[in-house]
Amino acid sequence: MKTTRLILLALTLSVVSSLGGQIYGTIKEGGKPIQGVKIEITSEGQAVYTTSTDEFGNYRVTVPETGKCKITVWFNDRSIQSDIQSYWSAVRFDWALEKTGEGYLLKRQ
Repeated sequence: MKTTRLILLALTLSVVSSLGGQIYGTIKEGGKPIQGVKIEITSEGQAVYTTSTDEFGNYRVTVPETGKCKITVWFNDRSIQSDIQSYWSAVRFDWALEKTGEGYLLKRQ
């Protein structure tokens, strides 16, 4: 009976550890929040999760996978990308868009 319980506990822990959490934060440009910006988060498995910023520049998306991901922010008809990490618990990524010549850079705050 103890063996069965240990096996069930191990299976439960392995399933829970493979689940991802939420990625959330704010996006600003020139120190001001940006409203209505489309955001895509692409996991290593190439699944794409989308959301957009609210009136305060906040975004929140649940990524059910853990591991390395790529965030794409669509601003002024351009895509700006950076690498992020999805964990089993919620993680905050605040970003600032910085103008560089004709384009933008996505910098973590």
